[in-house]
Amino acid sequence: MRILFAHNDSVSAQAVASELRRSAMAVDFAHRSDEAERLSICNDYDVVIIDQNLPTIGGYELCRSIAGRQVPPPILLLTANQVEARVQGLRAGADDCLSKPFASIELVARIRALSRRRRTAAPLILRHEGITLDQARREVRIHERLVTLTPKEFAVLRLLMEAKGQPIPHEDLLADIWDTHMNSRTNTVRTTVSRLRHKLGCPEVICVDNGKGYRLGQGMAPTSVTPRVQDRHSRGEPVPPRAARETPTPAERPRPQP
Repeated sequence: MRILFAHNDSVSAQAVASELRRSAMAVDFAHRSDEAERLSICNDYDVVIIDQNLPTIGGYELCRSIAGRQVPPPILLLTANQVEARVQGLRAGADDCLSKPFASIELVARIRALSRRRRTAAPLILRHEGITLDQARREVRIHERLVTLTPKEFAVLRLLMEAKGQPIPHEDLLADIWDTHMNSRTNTVRTTVSRLRHKLGCPEVICVDNGKGYRLGQGMAPTSVTPRVQDRHSRGEPVPPRAARETPTPAERPRPQP
């Protein structure tokens, strides 16, 4: 999820942006309304957050400008704790208003609610092979087995499942899940995908499509993890000879050739 955050106080905005990034949101920051308008034209944002007290044209005018476009992104306006300010923001075209000061947890909840309105055609539950991703509960299961993912890993898997097997370029993953300040040559995406493959238990689930990007493969996620030797012993199950001993006995060790 990519967010534009237009706020006149860079210190407060960076603190809030850090909280949003921990929730797997890519955040672009602007401290002037003209800069925010330029970014909103150049990039496709899931939600635009605007503070009412912005330099140059101001927050309300910026809200009117963005809301008046043919396909505007959802707008969350940060206002003073006054009924008149919230009413003025809604009349200016904001989809929602949040009074200052606010709690980060409420801001994240409102952003996700606005994003869901924009994604009305997208199902809340995505499925691929044996993987089920629940966007409302933010849960991933493999054949009903719950898999714990970090926010970034969850976001990468969600985008891949929404693409339905089509490749997503490395740069698009960076732009949607991280932000414009991330170096395009970083190995962050590769590392995140590697961890995700390991947690899903099947490397073939996520493929590299000949340099075009990452996509979901046709490899079925495993139904279960191979039981460990000690677990088999406890259940009285037979243990293969090689699994029963992690290291060979002296008699089994190969003798050096003369």
